[in-house]
Amino acid sequence: MIPDEDAIFAQVRERETFLARVAQGTPVNLAAFEVRWSPKRLKQEMANSDFVELVDAAVERSFDAVEETLMRKARDGNMAAIQMVLFNRRAHKWRDVKRIEVRHEGGVTVQAVEATKVAALELLREHGVGAMQALAAADGDIIDAEVVHDGGDS
Repeated sequence: MIPDEDAIFAQVRERETFLARVAQGTPVNLAAFEVRWSPKRLKQEMANSDFVELVDAAVERSFDAVEETLMRKARDGNMAAIQMVLFNRRAHKWRDVKRIEVRHEGGVTVQAVEATKVAALELLREHGVGAMQALAAADGDIIDAEVVHDGGDS
């Protein structure tokens, strides 16, 4: 039995309309809704790998149209479009560099020094001088500090 030709042509028109909407930038689910496809119908259509390739090509066409508009606006002198093109297509030469300066006045509280002192003494008691020397040898850094009186109530 040959399927009804009108039904076949109706399906072809629906698919063409669906693909045209996707190519215009309409998201796939919304395009399916606009051609009155149920979620089940969309799932059935998307199970066909040939149709999926057509959908993917339509999505690419939608992006191509946006890129074409962007390039036209850049050529017409639109600074935002020019920046977008250069920052994305020539990123190695054009980047948006911002200088960020951070200033911090560092300090150590008496409590932090006391806690470090207690930890160091505990390490000495538990493991001896050799453990302390091993820490310095492994790290290579030696911390030199002096007591600074801040005039506070310590």
